[in-house]
Amino acid sequence: MTSDMTRRELEVADLVMLGLRNKEIARRLGLTVGTVKMHLHSIYQKLRISSRMQLAVIMHDANELLPQQPDYNGPDDFARSIDEAYRAIRERKANGGPGWGGWE
Repeated sequence: MTSDMTRRELEVADLVMLGLRNKEIARRLGLTVGTVKMHLHSIYQKLRISSRMQLAVIMHDANELLPQQPDYNGPDDFARSIDEAYRAIRERKANGGPGWGGWE
């Protein structure tokens, strides 16, 4: 899943979590809006999701899971925390919980 995400896709996903629009993401990362859209399409496929809100929820939960310790290993640990957040959301939804934070 996220182990297949590129560093750039992780950057785009993180900026989505912060609420930035595609145009703002493109400007920050020095990309075109079309390239940002292509990255988002790839992210959605890799995470098997269909909306920006679902991505934002995963990224928010992943950030909550990040260890606040000196042994934090950057993008690899972040990718693992995204995987954990994704599994937790799917499990909550399967058990009748809120899933995507009520944003189905």
